[in-house]
Amino acid sequence: MMEKPIIETRIKWASLLIGAGLLIQMGTLFRIHPLAFVAFVVVGCPLIGTGVILYLWSLVPVRSK
Repeated sequence: MMEKPIIETRIKWASLLIGAGLLIQMGTLFRIHPLAFVAFVVVGCPLIGTGVILYLWSLVPVRSK
């Protein structure tokens, strides 16, 4: 079985992180509670930020040995 290129694996993880962050943020928008804002900022934003950084990092070419 052939291995997937590293860029595909990194983009897959980036998309999962961004999707999870967006789902958390959408879920907290329907709740009117102070902890909803905390979850929005403390959980949702870092997930999206990490996903975006991982996506941009996946665009950097990997050096071959």
